[in-house]
Amino acid sequence: MPSLSAPFDDLLFLPHEIMAEGHQIQNVADFRALPMPFGVRLIFNRPINLTTISGTLKGQVNFQPDAASSLGRSLELGLGWPCWLRPYTCPKASGVEVASYRYGTDITFDSNGNSRIYLDKGWSDQEIWGTWTNDSESTLNIPLNTQALPLGTDINMIIDLRGFVYEKHPKQSFNVIVNGFVITETSLNLEESAKTVSIKIPRSIAVKESSMKITFQMKNEISPAELGLSNDERRLGIGFHRLRLEKIS
Repeated sequence: MPSLSAPFDDLLFLPHEIMAEGHQIQNVADFRALPMPFGVRLIFNRPINLTTISGTLKGQVNFQPDAASSLGRSLELGLGWPCWLRPYTCPKASGVEVASYRYGTDITFDSNGNSRIYLDKGWSDQEIWGTWTNDSESTLNIPLNTQALPLGTDINMIIDLRGFVYEKHPKQSFNVIVNGFVITETSLNLEESAKTVSIKIPRSIAVKESSMKITFQMKNEISPAELGLSNDERRLGIGFHRLRLEKIS
């Protein structure tokens, strides 16, 4: 974990709260955290099947060079292949436990953003500017206690996005589906290839599930290769910069 620093004793002995595929793993018994010149290194004492680790390092953990104060920090690391064993010994990983989303918090899709923990199927890799959809359907799973929404309160979803549009492909249209219900259809074109959209999600639909499943269903996704722009065969539709959910009455 680059850009972090912490005292040796804090890393080695404090009861850090680390989750691997929804199961808590124990400091000392399962892993050791050690300071390194580049940051903090986690060393596992046994093979662990996973795609993602999340949790909190306790103690005097600092971001360098800008953050020198003591803090507890929730971290999430993508490690690529789900274990260090040969591929045929790795079972399919289950989902990682993620803390509930807080209304009004930005989900950012750039390479330094926090969207990774919410992305399900149909997404390309995160890039410096954001993330493209890369299929006919792209889904977000957002842990959200929808059952606690007061009566008369809906959700407003605000998205900064851009469309994959060119002269040969001037329009990109898509449906927004929440918990299995089509909420709206929208589109982007050459004249308005990037914009902020605001979509109302009625409470009656939000409470259908204990969390929020949002699917963006493309109507005319296309690859740069098909347009003769490059050899890129990803089927691109909408590029996401930022998404936020807010309560509205």
